[in-house]
Amino acid sequence: MFEDPKALTSTDWQNIHMFLQWFWIYLPIVLTFGITLLIAHAFIPSMI
Repeated sequence: MFEDPKALTSTDWQNIHMFLQWFWIYLPIVLTFGITLLIAHAFIPSMI
């Protein structure tokens, strides 16, 4: 089924590092976009 797990190499750790770095950069941007979209399309029209 699955092959045996192997130890992570320095290249693997570098890839994990880059993924986490970009994840923590994009997460606040995505959350801010979602909140802004919610405010713009739900809260503001219902207050008018």
